[in-house]
Amino acid sequence: MNNFNHRVGVNEENIVNRKLQLTGVNEQNYSFIYAEINKTFGVDRISIDLLSNKLDISYDATHINLITIENILSVHDISVTKNWWNRTKESYYKFVDQNIMEQKDHKEVCCHKPPIIPKKSKK
Repeated sequence: MNNFNHRVGVNEENIVNRKLQLTGVNEQNYSFIYAEINKTFGVDRISIDLLSNKLDISYDATHINLITIENILSVHDISVTKNWWNRTKESYYKFVDQNIMEQKDHKEVCCHKPPIIPKKSKK
């Protein structure tokens, strides 16, 4: 793994890619939300397509999550489109983000070696 291809603080192991349909994006608020999300710590890449109103973002889920991004969008009166597919993806993305956040400090207990069994002594 090479973390030199990513922004500072972004670990390649924890990068997630998210694609969602948005409502409320226009020429006036596009540059504000792009700049605000782009400067958020943990965001690796962002693109917003004005024609299709699609958000495509990659970020380190140990530093930022989808809820934080939705809060930034809601400040500018932008929300995720509430159709069935977007709601399904959104709930799955939030679940995965939460799981990554909870597991970031987890230490593995298995070293993939057989257990050492003491030999029985003969009396």
